[in-house]
Amino acid sequence: MIFCKGEVSSIAHIKQSLTEFEALSGLSPSPTKSHIFFSGVNPSTKVSILNILGFQEDSLPVRYLGVPLLSSKLKHTDCKVMVDRIVGKTKSWTHRYLSYAARIRLIKSILFSMQTYWSSLFIIPKKVMKEIDSILRAFFWSSHDLKKTSAKLSWEHLCSPVKEGGLGFKSLEVWNKAVVAKHIWFLVSGGEQSMWCQWVKSYLLKDKSFWSVKIPCDFSWVWRKHLNLRSVVQAHIKYKIGDAQSTSLWFDNWHLLGPLSPRFGPRVIYDSRLPKDSTVKDIIRSNHWASPTAQSPDLNEIRSDLQTIPINDSIGDSCLWTLTASSKFTISSLWDHLRTHFPVIIWCKVVWFSRHIPRCSEISWMTILNKLVTEDRLVKFGVVASVTNSVTWP
Repeated sequence: MIFCKGEVSSIAHIKQSLTEFEALSGLSPSPTKSHIFFSGVNPSTKVSILNILGFQEDSLPVRYLGVPLLSSKLKHTDCKVMVDRIVGKTKSWTHRYLSYAARIRLIKSILFSMQTYWSSLFIIPKKVMKEIDSILRAFFWSSHDLKKTSAKLSWEHLCSPVKEGGLGFKSLEVWNKAVVAKHIWFLVSGGEQSMWCQWVKSYLLKDKSFWSVKIPCDFSWVWRKHLNLRSVVQAHIKYKIGDAQSTSLWFDNWHLLGPLSPRFGPRVIYDSRLPKDSTVKDIIRSNHWASPTAQSPDLNEIRSDLQTIPINDSIGDSCLWTLTASSKFTISSLWDHLRTHFPVIIWCKVVWFSRHIPRCSEISWMTILNKLVTEDRLVKFGVVASVTNSVTWP
């Protein structure tokens, strides 16, 4: 795939490069198998470009590496292929009358993984995520007929860890946010010098802080969604000061008080007489803090904690992820932070112990939660009481 501006001069350079490549290798693009896509190009320029390349014009979306390529917002219809695959899988199993334990394994290992690739690339529409969650919930509780009215426990509770009484499923909405936040981490930490990161910094950010740019209405919906996620991740990305040359003074989370501009407002920038794009280096002199001399309550509060922040000009600044002990971003850490939390239960290891029999543990789990279909029989014969009384609580 080759991307370029919709100009005749750019296309002429591409045509020249393809001709030189053909002369050297003997390989040439097939006019019948190659296509060209336009966006915002006037009709007369289109005709000139098509005549130069000799390719056929096509329209988006098309599928590339299993996902749709499109220039607009991802819609419910674009995700139909993924939803249909999940529905097809569940229907192929519904005639087998699987146990709850088997359904847990299938949901975790196969059905959930079928949408993981899409989640890593797109922010999935809420309608699609609700539909997939509904399919998984119906498959777990009713299996053979996919009824949506037989749930005995909320899906939100099932999506909690076993230590909180759940089954370790993952809510797609929370998981999707955590996966997409990975791109934000790569962008602000400099840990992955991908072409996308370089393009965003040079074309979209233009030397501005990622945390300060406004959400534009004339850019792609993907970029706008990334900007909307800033409130989710900013508090968990901490900047460690080294030479202080790459950390934004007003917008990065380097101070003990957190990002300064969001905390104190734009007035603090005016009072300091420092530019909006200042770095922390601008308030350091000879490896010592030299904060603005202007007087204001906000600046005084900022100055009071500066001396406790170490400076090491022999190394560069670094980003720390505060939700992990290693200070490195992980999807699971953000998912665990964003998900709904429930009280930790005391009988977790009694039911889900090492080398447990899945089917027996599943029955015990439903019995303790009073969700077993045959509960009335168990109570009649005192089985529930014997299970509860025989447990040695930690």
